[in-house]
Amino acid sequence: RVGTGIACVATNVFRMTSSSSFGMVATNATQLTADQNDYNPSCAGFWRLTSDASRTITGIAGPTSGRILYILNAGSNPIILANQSASSKDANRFLMQGAKAWDLNANCIIMLLYDVTTERWRTVTSA
Repeated sequence: RVGTGIACVATNVFRMTSSSSFGMVATNATQLTADQNDYNPSCAGFWRLTSDASRTITGIAGPTSGRILYILNAGSNPIILANQSASSKDANRFLMQGAKAWDLNANCIIMLLYDVTTERWRTVTSA
């Protein structure tokens, strides 16, 4: 089983620009105004997020084996990635280093990798 929800296809993650440079497809998601379970604003490989207050994301829907995702907190309020939260489906949950929630503070970025063996999003970024 490779997660639940919307499956993201690798062709939506990277692109060649007109100047022949290689880059990630980015999305500016709608501002978070509530905590999010099984969140998935797009299949892009780079999400720019903002929130109106401190908000928690408990999992990301649409995982595929080996998917890499960068999340940037482009706002001024923290966005918390909850560790192993039962509020999201099993296959959409985070398995964070140290079994603690990850505080994604303003202007910080995190790199996540989906591990199909454990069916969890794992941090690639070191704490």
